[in-house]
This record gives sequence, C-alpha cells and structure tokens, in this order.
Amino acid sequence: MENKFYARDVISTRDFTRDDLELLFYTTDKIRKMQDRASICKGKILCSLFFEPSTRTRLSFESAMISLGGSNIGFASPRVSSIEKGESMIDTIRVVDNYADVIVIRHRLMVQQG
Repeated sequence: MENKFYARDVISTRDFTRDDLELLFYTTDKIRKMQDRASICKGKILCSLFFEPSTRTRLSFESAMISLGGSNIGFASPRVSSIEKGESMIDTIRVVDNYADVIVIRHRLMVQQG
C-alpha cells in the first residue's frame, strides 16, 4: 500500500476517504506489531498549537510522538504565542512549519467545522 499521507494536510476527519481510513488502520496494525517501534519517529518533531483548551487531546498526540521516538514543541495556550501580540495564525503556522515535521492545531473555528 502506498503512503498517501506523507506531506498532506488534514483539517477534518471529513478529509479522509474510506480507502484512506483503511490504509490508516492497516498501517496502525503494522506499527503495533513492530518490536522496535520506539524509533519510527526518531529525529522527527511534533508541534502542537492549542488555541483551544484540550488537555487529553494534546497529551495523546504528544505521548504518541514520544512513544514513537520523536519529540515535541508547542504551546497549550495562545497567550504564550506571537498571536497575542498581533501575528496572524497563517504567519505562525508558516514559521512553525520550518521547525516541525508534524503540526497539530486545535482552534475554536476548526473544532466547530470539523
């Protein structure tokens, strides 16, 4: 099966087709069976940008990255970001894109649409 998820933006669960979900579950099953899955994301960085409070969701992404050998950067509150001083979300994401391999965003507008 080909990796259709590489370098792909996912905004909502609606962005997945049935085939996408089947590939995702197939890949997840393969990873679960691996003996040395703690190095899959070695050298990879997850950035979590949480503009909306959600401790369980943020920690689930961050703990998954750590368990796969990657690391985390980011924030759990917009008050500690440059958005607080007027930077646009688009500019923030462009900057973060230079630092991270995966970006997870939780924002009020995205939660309402998704």
